[in-house]
Amino acid sequence: MTTQLLNFQRQFVDAVLSGKKRRTIRLIRKRNPAAGDELRLYTGLRQPGARLLRVEICQHVSPVNILGINTINIGGFNVIGSRLAREDGFERVRDFIAFFVKQYGPLPIIGRLCCIYWTPTADGLARAEEIMAGRLVNCWRGKWA
Repeated sequence: MTTQLLNFQRQFVDAVLSGKKRRTIRLIRKRNPAAGDELRLYTGLRQPGARLLRVEICQHVSPVNILGINTINIGGFNVIGSRLAREDGFERVRDFIAFFVKQYGPLPIIGRLCCIYWTPTADGLARAEEIMAGRLVNCWRGKWA
């Protein structure tokens, strides 16, 4: 098991904290999270005032292809764009598509994205608070955790 850091833009913070957001779609990396990995969900990562939102366990990771506004495929299955968009923190599927086009270029976006899933837990919030409290103590002592 490894620890993976995931940063979230401000627009997604409330959804991550409340547990409404249970997945994130990201560019595939050299080392993607895998089932069982610890996910540390941050906002403002690598900036002063970074905040750890939750600490959760990765449930699974699936490939994502965005072919068009109504053609989104996750793990080999076509999904309903409007539902996916709402669950991912967007009002409309057009906003969801525009976000990914801005981040990763024009459609289709094939073979470059993955969806990382976790199940929000009460322990995930408590663990984040505990870690952040420890970091503040260690920072005061001139060290980082």
